[in-house]
Amino acid sequence: WKQQIIVENRPGAGGIIGIETVLRAPADGYTLLFGTGGSLALAPALNSRLPYNVFTDLAPITLVVINPQILVVHPSLPVHNVRELIKLAKSKPGELSYGSAGNGTFNHLIGEMFKAHAKVDIAHVPYKGAAAALNDVLSGEIPLAFVSMPSSISFIKGKQLIALGAATKKRIPALPNVPTIGETVAGFGADPWYGLFAPAGTP
Repeated sequence: WKQQIIVENRPGAGGIIGIETVLRAPADGYTLLFGTGGSLALAPALNSRLPYNVFTDLAPITLVVINPQILVVHPSLPVHNVRELIKLAKSKPGELSYGSAGNGTFNHLIGEMFKAHAKVDIAHVPYKGAAAALNDVLSGEIPLAFVSMPSSISFIKGKQLIALGAATKKRIPALPNVPTIGETVAGFGADPWYGLFAPAGTP
């Protein structure tokens, strides 16, 4: 764009605070939203009382990136693939737990989708953000989580985490040896996205 861009991170409430900030700005093209499918697709499906309407309050500009989620486990968990995890979970219903960035977030719902497709009982542990969940898997406080590829790839390559499967519909080029979960659990696959939006009425 050949001009300075100021990034204002406005975390909280699953992205709602950031969206409200953008909606209060003039619709002149100078304030844009880098939004997630979690706050713009999942949240409206889960909460009918949101302070915004995705279809009337925002103007979509473009898809920016797909953010692959990976099922990772602490190395102390005695599993090396999705099939072994399912077998372990079925032998210990409710004893395993997975962390997420919070209720209603992408990695929470991907976890619930995995449980439904694999027919396993794994407890959900919501955190105040994905980083906190990832840190507790790294420390062994919880055994597994669905985490983003960018935040976990260095830990996977450093063998601090074991990647059991990609939650994406296709294998991730940066981790070609990690199978998709769908290769074991039929019909499984989700591609969380980030997009650029403007307030409605922006020219």
